[in-house]
Amino acid sequence: MHIIFSATQDIIIDAYRIEILTNKEQGAGQLLSLLAIGLGMLLSSAGSLFIAEYLN
Repeated sequence: MHIIFSATQDIIIDAYRIEILTNKEQGAGQLLSLLAIGLGMLLSSAGSLFIAEYLN
């Protein structure tokens, strides 16, 4: 089930980005999208480790 939601979210984000940005801005928009995904994964994994360490 998680895979379906994740794929749907990716499609929606890409469609929204394509809709609001011009052709010249598409590269920068894709870069920011990938950076946001990477940062979110980093923060969620670090957050779960923090919770596991300090909230036994």
